[in-house]
Formats: sequence, structure tokens, C-alpha cells
Amino acid sequence: MTIRVPATATFAACLLLGAVTSLSALAAPEQQLATRLPLTLIVACFVPGYLLLCGLFPNEEDMGHLLRVGLSLACSFPLIIFFALVLSITPFDRSAAAQVLAMDGLLLALAGAATWRQWREPAAQRLAYLLGTGDSSLLRDPFVLFSLALAAVLTVAAITSVTGATRELATALSVPNDGTATNPIQANSISVRVESHELTPTAFQIVVSWQGQVLGRSTPFVLEPGQMAIQHVDTTPPPGQGQTSVDILLFKQGDGVPYRQLHVWMRTIPFRPAS
Repeated sequence: MTIRVPATATFAACLLLGAVTSLSALAAPEQQLATRLPLTLIVACFVPGYLLLCGLFPNEEDMGHLLRVGLSLACSFPLIIFFALVLSITPFDRSAAAQVLAMDGLLLALAGAATWRQWREPAAQRLAYLLGTGDSSLLRDPFVLFSLALAAVLTVAAITSVTGATRELATALSVPNDGTATNPIQANSISVRVESHELTPTAFQIVVSWQGQVLGRSTPFVLEPGQMAIQHVDTTPPPGQGQTSVDILLFKQGDGVPYRQLHVWMRTIPFRPAS
């Protein structure tokens, strides 16, 4: 038995895949990469180039199936980069959501052009994929084997990327620097910026210490995933003259061990900006 899959059915599958990817990118939280990255890799690596090649070469005599799929991988990234450069010189919104929707528009235009080229071809010459199902021939089909290999590579890449992103994505602790003359580190106070990259709302507390002695602490505060807050901690000036090294400790959920730590130099006299 032979299954004939018209090319237009694959165009519809590409559009469906792009729509699902866009919905997951817009709806899933930024930290949940595992729900978005595998689909995004497939769309970025294959779909734009495939639709472009099917529009340029609508007949199998122009380009075989394996060559078409292989060149799709080579064409997709340059096409996406070129499209991003075009968007960068336009006056339209360049937010993440706008770029996702613009990419959906590009895929829709490419699919429409490829479908129009197919309809212009004689019915007998329209691009189609013939898959045999008898005697395990489906598993010996080179197109199926190539597709399975591509899926395996993308799966491994997605798992590796998610694992690496999970290790690197961490709540940020820093001293704010807004370009003003006011020093965020005073003799009797310190300003600290905390940006949460946790997956759930998390309670934090900041403690400023000098040689194991607590100079000041903030009240506990809760940050939503992706939320940023600047905390002002009143401190007791450490002894000494000039500058003294102190530690800024960030504790999470009441843990006894610091979650993040900064080592800064603190003035023992009030800071006076240059006149």
C-alpha cells in the first residue's frame, strides 16, 4: 500500500506547527524553556527554508525530496536573520511578541506562495510524498529515515539547551547604577537590586554583614518570576576610616545559607559627590 501525501498538506502542518510554537512562546513564562525550545528549534531550523524552497521549486523534478529537506536546514537560518534585519530598520514595534507575530506572517506568506505555485502545476506533476507501508518499507523510506534523524538531533539539542539554560538562569543580585551622582553604597545605607528568575513567587531577604557581624537587614519581600526590585537597607557604619569591605547576602525563603552574595567596599563616612 502506498500513501500519497500532497505537499500542500505539509504546508498546513508547517503553519500549524508555527501557530503552536507562537502560542507557547507568548503564553508560557519566560523561564519555562522546556515547553518552548523544542518546537522553536524545529520551526527555526526547518520550516521557513522548506516553505521557501517549495515555492521556488514546486516540482519534484526540480529538486528531490532529500535535497529539499537538507537545503531547508541551510536556508532557514539565513532567511530568519535577513528577516530580522529587515524588521530592525522598520518603524514597527520590535518587542518579542511583535517579532513572533511578524514571523508568523512570514510563514503564512511563504506557505501561500508555495501553495499558489503548486496549484499552477499540472495535477500529475504536483509535489507529493509517496510512502509505502507494506513489508516495513515505511521504515526503509529515506525521507522517513531522514525525518527521524532530524527529530532525534533536534530532541538532543533541545535537551542540551534546556539543561544549559537551567544552569545559567539564576536570580540576579547587583548594586544599581543609574548614572546619577548618588552612590548606592553609603556609610549608613546600601541599595541593592534583585531580579528574580525563579519559577514561582519567592520570598527574599537581604543582609549586610562585616566580618560576620550584621550591619543591617531588609524586611522580607516577595518577587514574582521575572520581577525586579531595588531594596534600600539601612546599616550601622562599620568601624575604620576610608573604605571597609562588607558582604551583601541574599537569602531565599528563610534559608540559613546565603543564596547569592556580593563583596563590596563601603565608605565609613557619608559619601559626598564631587561639586
